Amino acid sequence: MRGSGCGGTALRGEGARLTSSAWWVAVGLGPVLVAAAIKVRMLARPYWSHYYDPEAIFFYDGIRLAHGLPPNNVDHPGAPTQFLSALIVILIGDDPLAIDRFRHAAYVLSWCLLVIGAVFLHRAILQRLEPGYVVACFWAWLSFPTAVRWTSVWTTEALYFPFGALTLAAAWRFAERRGISDAALLGASLGLLVSLKFLFLSWLPAGFAAVLAGDGEARARRLEKLTALAGTTAAVFVAMTLPSLDRYRYMASWLWKLASRSGEYGSGKAGLPSAADAVGSFAHLVSSAKG
Repeated sequence: MRGSGCGGTALRGEGARLTSSAWWVAVGLGPVLVAAAIKVRMLARPYWSHYYDPEAIFFYDGIRLAHGLPPNNVDHPGAPTQFLSALIVILIGDDPLAIDRFRHAAYVLSWCLLVIGAVFLHRAILQRLEPGYVVACFWAWLSFPTAVRWTSVWTTEALYFPFGALTLAAAWRFAERRGISDAALLGASLGLLVSLKFLFLSWLPAGFAAVLAGDGEARARRLEKLTALAGTTAAVFVAMTLPSLDRYRYMASWLWKLASRSGEYGSGKAGLPSAADAVGSFAHLVSSAKG
């Protein structure tokens, strides 16, 4: 009976923590989700008026994946968005003219993932903070210039928050425990992020630095953790992009083109950017930050 009582107390405590997470997530994300739903339902836009490019790409690549064909567009590479698009297509049908039905299902899925990511982040990290700081963390994300825009567009940016929350939780876990399995988990989350968008390659040095920064650890132990992190990063990236395996050379050339030129989408001459180009690119980055 005593064990049963302890189990009941534990369940009630877990339920209370989950309720607390749900409450503060509702306060933090509720307004933006209501605004997104209004944009989709009451201020609906035709699919061809704005953001036709990413939404049509993921719709038709989702159809291709659902039929066992590789995606056409791998610039991001956008693998998680492609797989989720394929799942939606399987559930709603593969009519190539049903892009609006696809878009609306995708928006609902992105909202669900946003809430799940927020609850997960609160349970993993933010519940240690005072409630006001929890809400401030969510609002800080949404205060970026274009963050709210992507709550009603189906593209890779719609998944930044939930996938980023997973990586932040893994990084927090590694900072607290610093085990080999924790390094592997952090690497897996980084591999998932990079498969979403190559932009997150910039997070890899931070992950490596976190592993190498442990005080008092033997060199061999650090090397084991570094190997675990690098190995799971590569393994998850390859697993997520397996349908596009024969496009790796294209991905590499695309990344080099972006890195070696200062113009938009890799345009312009190869070489270091001028001071004016560098300032202009920085200003564009600040004004269009997505979260």
